[in-house]
Amino acid sequence: MAQDVERNNILENVKTTLEEIREGDTYNYTPAKVTREPLSFDAVEFFPTYVVLDGPEDFEYYGKRVVNSFMVLIRCIHKAERGFDYSTKINNMIKDIRHALVQDVERGGYASNTEIIHVETDEGWIPDRVTCEITVRIQYLTLEVYR
Repeated sequence: MAQDVERNNILENVKTTLEEIREGDTYNYTPAKVTREPLSFDAVEFFPTYVVLDGPEDFEYYGKRVVNSFMVLIRCIHKAERGFDYSTKINNMIKDIRHALVQDVERGGYASNTEIIHVETDEGWIPDRVTCEITVRIQYLTLEVYR
């Protein structure tokens, strides 16, 4: 199994990457909060908030070399406003995160690739919130010393 330090470094890199987003020519929103602590949608007080959560991991073995495919979930939460299109806010958050993540697909040298593989939207079912969850696959290489 992959070492916790590698997963932790990748998660910290994703968190830092999202914290560096600044509204302007390239981005639509400056995140008010980026955290690795799980939060329920109704507990969020600052908008937008991005929650970075670790997910499952798959392993492919090639002798002693291991390709680790680590899933990271980014939960995006923004405040719903009257007269503002839900879809626009969701699409803007997705665009911001996608653009930020592709700037360094190697996650500061901790990974070999970063890909957004799935986006799930709330379609307005959470009162007063605009939300989406972005699943990111991050691959990194390790050596299996016990093989």
